[in-house]
Amino acid sequence: VKWDAPDWKVNGYSIDVFKFEDGQWVEKKGVHEWVFSDEAPRQQLTGLEADSLYRVVVTAKNSDRGLERPSEPVEFRTLAFTSATLLDPVDVKRKQVTLKWQQVDWNVGEYRVLRRKADGSWTRLDTLGSGRSQYTVTGLTPGANYEFMIRAANGNAVTDSNSVEVRTLP
Repeated sequence: VKWDAPDWKVNGYSIDVFKFEDGQWVEKKGVHEWVFSDEAPRQQLTGLEADSLYRVVVTAKNSDRGLERPSEPVEFRTLAFTSATLLDPVDVKRKQVTLKWQQVDWNVGEYRVLRRKADGSWTRLDTLGSGRSQYTVTGLTPGANYEFMIRAANGNAVTDSNSVEVRTLP
């Protein structure tokens, strides 16, 4: 968030962030910021959720004179996170499958390789660093069907790829 300083002495700025939830604006606790006036009139906001509508109000303050002047509210929508795209397996063998995916275009912390269980839920096979885009699943049964998915994650930001069904060689 960046703003113009007022034409009077400022001790600091208060930044209030609201999220549009269930048809109303709700103040986001933990996203409120205080910036001192000797810093540039800007602040990076963290802790926002993807694909969400926000409103920000910056209030200039001078505690010596008891002045407070809030800005006009500014509204914006955060970007939606893209998902990794799981491609067709690059190598299918009797007891193993090599999966490959296109990486996401945001600052991913890790990729999680998941396999669907018989009950329909997903189980994590492994967690890989952000630079990886290929993984070999071993210990599979020959001639069996499997379904895999890649989950990209960074803190609370998580997206799931498409799933790919694979039949190992007999």
